[in-house]
Amino acid sequence: MADRKYLLKRGGVWYIRFRLPARLGGGIFLRSLGTGDITAARKYRDLHIMPFLAGEDQYAATKALISKAAQLGAAQDQRFKKLQAGRLSKDDGDSDGITLRTLVDRYLDHVRQGDLTPATIQAYNSHLGGFLRIAGEDCPAEFIQKADITSFRDRLLKLPVNWMRLKELPPQGKVKRTVSPAQVGNALAYVKGLFQWALDEEQIELEANPAQGVKAPFAGEKKKRPFTNEEADAACILPMPRTNAFDTEAWNALPLIARYTGARLGEIAQLTGNDVVEVHEVTCLHIFERESEGKTTKTHNERFVPVASKIKPLVENLLKQHGDDLLFPNCGNWAGGRHGVAKPAKAFGNAFQRIIKGVAPDLSFHSFRHYAVSQMANAGIPEEVRMRIVG
Repeated sequence: MADRKYLLKRGGVWYIRFRLPARLGGGIFLRSLGTGDITAARKYRDLHIMPFLAGEDQYAATKALISKAAQLGAAQDQRFKKLQAGRLSKDDGDSDGITLRTLVDRYLDHVRQGDLTPATIQAYNSHLGGFLRIAGEDCPAEFIQKADITSFRDRLLKLPVNWMRLKELPPQGKVKRTVSPAQVGNALAYVKGLFQWALDEEQIELEANPAQGVKAPFAGEKKKRPFTNEEADAACILPMPRTNAFDTEAWNALPLIARYTGARLGEIAQLTGNDVVEVHEVTCLHIFERESEGKTTKTHNERFVPVASKIKPLVENLLKQHGDDLLFPNCGNWAGGRHGVAKPAKAFGNAFQRIIKGVAPDLSFHSFRHYAVSQMANAGIPEEVRMRIVG
């Protein structure tokens, strides 16, 4: 790595940049050196900036810095006057550019204009919120370098899985279960997207995306496979954990409906009695997206899923119990607080994910979806029909 300490290049010109010592009021010092020669920039830094930062006499150090900066030929402004008087703060002047907090807020405003589900918006908020917490909300966005992203990655790998809910982060080395490499990789992808957007929209001036090339440790390939018939049987009669997050009705019924429809867990959890309809004299589940009703789907597709004879009595009983309301009012939905984002059957999914490992470690609730598609294929149902049924 080339020695670029306290140096920043913009538009082919080198700048001096550093955070002022606390004795000088803190804040960021940013000044053009008027040269594109790295050797000249290093020489100026070593001769004038390094001694300044190590200086014990505040007045002498400040006076020397102002004197040397004035030799560059550019007129000084009120920022230097405040610096000399010892009144400079990080909020003075506009040399710092926009903060990370401001950049993230602008990016999230941009993202919300897209055709994204509430759960996806929540993911943006969560990952970028975590980045702000570690990197610092007040950090100037243009000062972020690849080393800062690498530091974010390494810190994240040592944090507990629930670190976003903790008021204070635990000391390093005292964490039993840390954030997985896969989750760290997801976070890096969101941060990379943030800076790429900022560069494309000219929100900040950087030579390159600082998150480019920063990778999480290899997490291994996620193996997804359908249940075997025996595993599907076992998955539908798993012992229910002791919990108040969801009820027995949801625990017993959700796996059965997923097994015979191929619908996603979140789609089933959002069904109401009004969504059980007759299409050409066939009972179907109407799955669709409508924000006004709090309904979302992963692919935004509307579809009608035939109710197999195996689960028709179950669906009829649910209608009798709940009428036009939610068929599963107690399945562990989660609301995202200030973001107002619901994740249907979140608690159910977490519990099922833990217990299904007793059947096989590479299975999940989503395996029902693969299983249903395989069963339809084995039954000779054409591919285009299978695709429409599972959305």
